[in-house]
Amino acid sequence: MDGLYGRQDYGGLDFVLDLVKSGAVPVVMAANYEDDDKVRKLAEKSAVYRFKPVPPRLLEVYLRSILLRERASLSDEALQDISQRSRGDVRGAVNDLQMAVELPQAPMGPTGGRDQIFASKDAVDSLSRSEKPAEAIAVLHRWDAQPQEKLRTLYASVLGSRLEGESLRRALEVLAKADGLLGEIKRTQTWRLLRYFDQMLASGLIDAVPRGHLSYHADDLPWSLKLRIWNEGRVFRTLRDTISRRFRVTRGEAVALLLPYFAVILGAEKEGPERFARLLRLEEPAAKVLAKEVSRAKTQGGTG
Repeated sequence: MDGLYGRQDYGGLDFVLDLVKSGAVPVVMAANYEDDDKVRKLAEKSAVYRFKPVPPRLLEVYLRSILLRERASLSDEALQDISQRSRGDVRGAVNDLQMAVELPQAPMGPTGGRDQIFASKDAVDSLSRSEKPAEAIAVLHRWDAQPQEKLRTLYASVLGSRLEGESLRRALEVLAKADGLLGEIKRTQTWRLLRYFDQMLASGLIDAVPRGHLSYHADDLPWSLKLRIWNEGRVFRTLRDTISRRFRVTRGEAVALLLPYFAVILGAEKEGPERFARLLRLEEPAAKVLAKEVSRAKTQGGTG
């Protein structure tokens, strides 16, 4: 529950609180950080059970049962190492177990342990220094970021690293394929495919970008553009959906292909945006946003 985000999950906490207080359905919730404000509010209305870390010996038994079911093998020393290093984190131990079986050459020693978590800058820098896909995968596994955030950061870093020619093309192609995989996972809810996400990024970028040529760059969208996305996002979606239905194109084509041309063409006539809004039966907010885009297109065209 401490994974709820204020803006993205706006209203989510209130919904859960109402559901819990109603008592209509038993609700089981989990959280990692007891001092989080959201967790405290929920704890006041819930029965709280605190779990202790799983002992290493018990964890080792559990990992051995997984190996038995999966018909895989790992040395006793490696199993004990994973069990000790996980510090009772079962999910982390299972992740390390999978990586140890699939990628036996990945660094799992004292410097590559469970406790080593990378922030975005450290992750990109370590990824750039990686010589083999196994090393890069180990870095991506320990990058403390959601898949979409990894993509955004890597995209900004690839563009900001001044890569040229074939390296730039191949790096962007890798990110595009990973983005496609992530979209397919979300669309079909096939979350087991997420195990291939880091592997695709690691092997692709190692092959595309020369070692040491990738440097960290933050998401550097201008504040004015971010503000437009937040404030006008809903209106843009309405405009996109309307154009898509009216002109029988996909929503992606409506945004990428038609909307920019409409903004330029409608700017040639003073009443163009208003007439176009009436034709599509757009509500006033959408019509105003369209007029703004037309104005921006005219300004940029005049200075280009």
